[in-house]
Amino acid sequence: WHTQLQLAFFCYNNTVHMAPGFEPSYLFLGRKLRAPNDLFFGTTSTEYYRNQGHYANEQYWKMREVYGNVATKLQRQQRMLKKYYDRSTHITKYKVGDHVAMYMPLPPSTLPNRKFKSILRTLFVIKKIISDHNYLIEHQQTRKCKVVHHDLLRYV
Repeated sequence: WHTQLQLAFFCYNNTVHMAPGFEPSYLFLGRKLRAPNDLFFGTTSTEYYRNQGHYANEQYWKMREVYGNVATKLQRQQRMLKKYYDRSTHITKYKVGDHVAMYMPLPPSTLPNRKFKSILRTLFVIKKIISDHNYLIEHQQTRKCKVVHHDLLRYV
C-alpha cells in the first residue's frame, strides 16, 4: 500500500472538496497540480505573464478573490451543519421547583470503586430559570446555590 500512497495524496489534493469548493492544492499553491499525462500530452494552461511582478500581482488578486469565496462557502457550510445538528438535539425544559440530579464527576482519589458509584447527585431544586440553557439550582440540605448548564441536570 505504501507504493500507492503518493498517488492517493495526489488524488486527494486534486479533488474539489465540498466545504471550500476548491482543491486543497489550488488553495495552497494557487494553481492546479499537473498529472503525468498533462506533461506527456501538453498542458491546457494559457496563462502567460510578462514578468515576475506581473505574475505576483495576478496571483495576489486571484487568491484574494478565491479566499473570499472560500470564506463565504465555509460560513454557509457551517450554518448548514449547525442547522442539521440542531434538528437532532433537544433541550430539556425545567420549571421552577423541579427536583433534579446534577452530574458531578468523582474525584480521582476514589479510583478503586469509582466504576460502580453514581455520578449523579440528587437533592437539588430549580430556583430560577436564567436562560433556556442555564438554571440556578439549590441543594436541598445545604441550601447552597449554583448556576449550572442544562446538560448537567437530569430529572429525579
